Amino acid sequence: MCKDQDKELLKSFLNRTFFRDFKDNKIEAPHSKLFNNLEFQLNSKCNLNCIYCYYNHTKGFGKGLNPSSISKDDNLRDNSSAILKYLTDNGMYPQRIDIFGGEPLNQSITYEIIDKVIEFYSNGNQKGRISIPTNMSFLRNEKLMNKVIYYKQKAKDNNVHLGISASVDGKYMDVDNRPVIKAKNQETFYNDEFYDKLFSFARDYGCGFHPMIHYNNIEKWKDNFLWFQDNFEKYNLQWNNIYLLEVRNDGWDKNSIYHFIDFYNFLLNYVFDRLDRDRYKFINSFVFNGAEGYDNINKMNLFNNIGRHGRGVGCSIQTTMQLRLGDLTVTPCHRQSYDAFNGFKFIKKDNEIVDIEPLNLHYYLATMSTDRKSWPYCENCIIRDICMSGCMGAQLEATGDPFTPIPSVCLLEFGKVKAQIDFLDSNNMFEMFRDKLPDEQATAFEQFKRIKKEK
Repeated sequence: MCKDQDKELLKSFLNRTFFRDFKDNKIEAPHSKLFNNLEFQLNSKCNLNCIYCYYNHTKGFGKGLNPSSISKDDNLRDNSSAILKYLTDNGMYPQRIDIFGGEPLNQSITYEIIDKVIEFYSNGNQKGRISIPTNMSFLRNEKLMNKVIYYKQKAKDNNVHLGISASVDGKYMDVDNRPVIKAKNQETFYNDEFYDKLFSFARDYGCGFHPMIHYNNIEKWKDNFLWFQDNFEKYNLQWNNIYLLEVRNDGWDKNSIYHFIDFYNFLLNYVFDRLDRDRYKFINSFVFNGAEGYDNINKMNLFNNIGRHGRGVGCSIQTTMQLRLGDLTVTPCHRQSYDAFNGFKFIKKDNEIVDIEPLNLHYYLATMSTDRKSWPYCENCIIRDICMSGCMGAQLEATGDPFTPIPSVCLLEFGKVKAQIDFLDSNNMFEMFRDKLPDEQATAFEQFKRIKKEK
């Protein structure tokens, strides 16, 4: 296919997906718009060296994913202005703009970009959302903390929600799994004063927690989870204000999966106890989020392998335009933002965007249209309809193919389904649960349960 044909195909795709949804601001239920988010990938600078991180510029793949040569502050400053002007001129307002980087809120350029995004929504008389995942180390610097508070209020004053998502694993995990690069003593860095500021900030200004469940030290996660609960109670935060996600990197083994299943069963029982062991509340509100009076209870992500989400891959890869801001390149996702994989880029002249140029358009469209259930090995797998699936970026790193699952992650997903069935069975909820599922998912659970019983 020649370049001109690629460009026509790209423009047709964008006009039917992201550009259409960015422009259509009159839909009463914005969640019904599938292609409605934009991500600004800033750079890979971070003060931590998390053992599972792929984006870090010192230990991870950050130098290849977002080279420092293209992500200088001047580039980020100029290009953020150019893309926001382009969106404004074309009447396009994404429902949410994510600001992603190594650690964004330790960098002054991030606050300049936040300011621009607030102005973008405000001048367009649009409600907007800004979301920033952060390791919360800005709390160690009073000036930065006050800056975050200032911009949260400024956003609110302009009808924009500035959301902070705390990427903190907890006292029992951070020291080993999320070491700071320059600290000689990790215990001193992760002291009680830091955690006091963390939970106080969450209470006073609002933020969610999204710790990662990694196989390293997983046997400590029960104590770690209860530590979170003690602090939620102490600081008057919701007990379920914690979004849990297992790390889908290679490295899971029989022992760590055993501990994961044990911890997962502990979590399910903990939630069941919090709901007075009421099966109706648990099934209808925690799992399916549909019981009257309990609509907001499911925040913990424990049943992320069921339900329908209108796309082939469960993460944001098919719903978010992921823009590497340093060179205005749209990437498949920040874990696959290598030059050979990137889909297209915005062309800038005299600080204005004048065109869109296709790059590896074929791979980009493949990632946008793929269905995990048709991946190699997955298409004949008994749990393909009830699996969260692997991460395409992690699969690229481990197998050399984004569409080929990692065997150890597959075992983890099997362990998760087993734990769900055992818990539901032991509490006489399996049939109630199964009957609310789509037919193919109900069948998958039934088949897995039968095979498990036979073995």
